[in-house]
Amino acid sequence: MAFWKRSAKTVPAPPPAPAPTAVAPPPRPRPITATNVSRSLIRRAKKDPDRAIQDCTKALQHNTSDIGAWSCRAFARALKRDVHGALEDAQNALALNPDEPAALTARAAARFAQGDLEGAIDDCSHAVRVDPKQSEAFSLRALAREHTGDVEAAKSDYAKAIQLDLYDSIKA
Repeated sequence: MAFWKRSAKTVPAPPPAPAPTAVAPPPRPRPITATNVSRSLIRRAKKDPDRAIQDCTKALQHNTSDIGAWSCRAFARALKRDVHGALEDAQNALALNPDEPAALTARAAARFAQGDLEGAIDDCSHAVRVDPKQSEAFSLRALAREHTGDVEAAKSDYAKAIQLDLYDSIKA
């Protein structure tokens, strides 16, 4: 008998398939909303409002109740001079929480871009009443007050914004 015929007879059968076992679920990833909003804040800080808008839009696709995503996208749209979109996003955030400082500041930025200086000042004032550590609200209110001719109040707001920014940079 030829060796190839002999080896064919001695090849063992494949082992039986293992019985199915319970598969552990994969680890839960960090929620996409938090990831996208965090990235958008970084991009906004780097003056990349287009990417910030994209990330906030992704976050809102997963959770339409994310006030931070609405506020951040509103602010990014205001930076791009998309006043209508910024006002719409800020209103969506404020519908969820009318005292949200970031949303108030975002709406103030849109109002400022629109030329509504008094509306911007009112929103910034509301934001700093709710959270007196809102340096962006103080800066924007100072700019709006400067444009209305209220230079002394603008100086006071600029000083407060600088003080808060210095405190934040030292704390970080």
